[in-house]
Amino acid sequence: MRSPSRVPASRRERTLWLLALAVALAVALVPAFVNPNGPRVLKGPVAFSVGVALMIACLVGSACGLVLAHRDDLAEFGVMSAFFLTLSVLPLVHGTTNGTWYFTVDRTTVAATFWALPIALGVAAPLLALRTELARKTLVRWKSWTGAWLAAVAALCLLAVAAPGWLRAPAAGTFAASVRGLVCFGLCVVLSLRHLRLAELSRKDRCLVVSLSFLLIGTMSLRWMMPESFAEDFWAQAGSTTFAVEIGLALTAALFAGRGKVREVVRPIAAWDPAEAFELGLDPVVGQLVEDLGRKDEITRGHVVRTATLSIQLAEHMNLTAAEVRAVALAALLHDVGKLEVPDAILTKPGPLTDDEWVVMRRHPEDGARIVTGSPAIDSAAPAVLTHHERWDGTGYPACLSGQEIPYVGRIVAVCDAVDAMAFTRQYREGKSLEVIAEILRSGSGGQWDPTVVAAMLDLFEQIDDLPDAGLLASVHADGEHELEFCVPDDPRPVELQTYLPR
Repeated sequence: MRSPSRVPASRRERTLWLLALAVALAVALVPAFVNPNGPRVLKGPVAFSVGVALMIACLVGSACGLVLAHRDDLAEFGVMSAFFLTLSVLPLVHGTTNGTWYFTVDRTTVAATFWALPIALGVAAPLLALRTELARKTLVRWKSWTGAWLAAVAALCLLAVAAPGWLRAPAAGTFAASVRGLVCFGLCVVLSLRHLRLAELSRKDRCLVVSLSFLLIGTMSLRWMMPESFAEDFWAQAGSTTFAVEIGLALTAALFAGRGKVREVVRPIAAWDPAEAFELGLDPVVGQLVEDLGRKDEITRGHVVRTATLSIQLAEHMNLTAAEVRAVALAALLHDVGKLEVPDAILTKPGPLTDDEWVVMRRHPEDGARIVTGSPAIDSAAPAVLTHHERWDGTGYPACLSGQEIPYVGRIVAVCDAVDAMAFTRQYREGKSLEVIAEILRSGSGGQWDPTVVAAMLDLFEQIDDLPDAGLLASVHADGEHELEFCVPDDPRPVELQTYLPR
């Protein structure tokens, strides 16, 4: 479903991610080629102190994050905090055989460290399968889910202390340990890539930090594939897996800030919905334009917001890159900004437009492109804004472009724009059902719209029960009334009967 006309992807986040992967792999694997009897950078007691300090810091930070998640009912953030809490508390079960709390690496300590990441990944299972219905239902009951897991972890720690030697694990370098290392590495990479995508959508460095944290945790898991993994520098190795401590410390500080500030800190990390991640990364100029549209005509605002949300669903369904999803969503959100230049009498007219009125209305793509081009933060959306009324067969406006002459993003926005215009009730007729819209899309495929985009939209219809409401950018309006029942279509005449004025 991809088109050869592609939008350029942002490379900053991916470059940093690949660089971090190379460094983390080097840190994890180089010791395999180093003489285990050679000099250590950190001697036993020092490594012990560093590792324990890091893990305690991560434990405190993740515990504070869990409190915050419970207070504000942040499901994903709560699961993530429970993940880091589990990861940091289990390796602290040490010195159990001789009752000492100084430098020691006994069998129970190694076993607790072995099982810490697999158990933590069990806690994070809903984040690994977010697109499944079961995962979504689990996140609704996330407090019970994390509570049950943490109770089990606490019981495991108590048993390890009460019965030293009871908790066991395969030796490092064995087949079982190697499988554990590879599986945990793969699952951590899945979590890391997911937050990398959120970082690209939201343009928030906090998401990138979370992504790199999961990446480092995963690469350190590979140490279990090597024999002699836990010599004197055991605690430095265990401590390095809690690189996420900086997140925990940030949350600890945020906990003492105001509620609003806390949400600002947490939302980019806790967002699992691509639409929410996109909203978090929007430049203030976008919010201002949407607010201006709302003041001029609340109906048009609802239309563009719904169209943007639908475009994100479609772009995700088409497996576009995060940068492409962001480009599509931004263009969809701004596609009708040119209607700020349309007189109110025409924009809000309750019936069909006259030919003279259509001459004015048809200028809005060019006016919109001019408005968007005026801001460096959003000028990349200008080509799609200009061309969202072009047709695949070349009979659209303003330039009568055809086929792949129309920018790929513009073709996607055109389909989403038409679907929302058909679906929502107008002042003079009822909205159409998805079934009727699907038939109109099929009839217009290859004529009005790009056939590949239409095919993707029809396939998306098979997976959704209803179209999005206008919940995106709810914060723009203080009154919170953003779920609208009407939209102004770009053409009040039925799609199958559209005719265009001569240029």
